[in-house]
Amino acid sequence: MKAGDKAFELIKTWEGCKLTAYQDQAGVWTIGYGSTGEGIAKGVTWTQEQAEAAMATHVAAMAKALSKALVGPTTQNQFDAFLSLGYNIGYYALITSTAFKQHNKGLFKDAAIAITWWNKITVNGVKVYSAGLNRRRLAEKALYMEVE
Repeated sequence: MKAGDKAFELIKTWEGCKLTAYQDQAGVWTIGYGSTGEGIAKGVTWTQEQAEAAMATHVAAMAKALSKALVGPTTQNQFDAFLSLGYNIGYYALITSTAFKQHNKGLFKDAAIAITWWNKITVNGVKVYSAGLNRRRLAEKALYMEVE
């Protein structure tokens, strides 16, 4: 499967785009549509094109890996919801999550509920509830459950 428009809409909506590196709520240097990692630090700036390209590359890689990890029927909306979740929490966290495991068992309602459990950030080693992440997870859950 490939990423659908709804995956990109969710990611863009919830990540937002900042072309100057900043520290997120957890203190991680971030730029563009939530890009982190090597080379992203204080003072780094990107163009809009760089931000779009980085997001597209990340989503395409996630979609390819996710397609291989899915074992059962998956709608485009479910796939796009998982892409948004995975973009935010990381691929390994996604495929080891209860939401993903329940989905692969065909327990779609349970999977949708488990998506909402990812509503915390780590601050100084402690998990803290995030209202913003909670809203994002509810949007991902709604897309996951949306009939096409």
